[in-house]
Amino acid sequence: TERSLMPRVHEILKRSTTAVEAFNHQVRDELAALVDTIELQMAPASFDEPLSSHNSITLSSGVHGGARFAKADTHIKAVPAGVRMTRKAAFTADAQVDGVRFTTLFITSGADSLVELTGTAVVVFRGCTFDKAPTDAPTYITVANGAKAIFMGCSFAGTTGAAGDLFSHAGAAANIQLVGCYNRTGHAYGANTTTTACI
Repeated sequence: TERSLMPRVHEILKRSTTAVEAFNHQVRDELAALVDTIELQMAPASFDEPLSSHNSITLSSGVHGGARFAKADTHIKAVPAGVRMTRKAAFTADAQVDGVRFTTLFITSGADSLVELTGTAVVVFRGCTFDKAPTDAPTYITVANGAKAIFMGCSFAGTTGAAGDLFSHAGAAANIQLVGCYNRTGHAYGANTTTTACI
């Protein structure tokens, strides 16, 4: 069964309310209703997937931890700039991710990959940034054989000391597609990737 989202708590007016207090209450109520419609997750987000599929997670600016996404067709999106995930995001089901910065620059370095895809997950990343601290392992993205990923307009930044490719992937090169991406890490994307209009 699907769990419904928690209902919003409404403010109760006092018995003797001035016109100004009533107006302010109405403004607060309208603002809360607007925030509810976009289901904004304040940092750090809980990353709940309450529905059996097609969950929508809208992230506020700030530092969010990592998460495991296991429900089909979850959509994770950053509305403002400055949405940072500082721990690994693991995907075991299809998903879409828009505008998120995956980074280890704000935590203790030494992290392995920023994103991991397993099983038969197909994940589309649009306008995301991936960057790592200098002491981290060179692998940014790990994709298991059978999983697939598409990166559109994404950036890869940060220079790690160790040699290696950005992608760890043993599957077919056609299973990782990069379109219009920018790599300024000094590392290659990797042999088992397909790039189009990337620099």
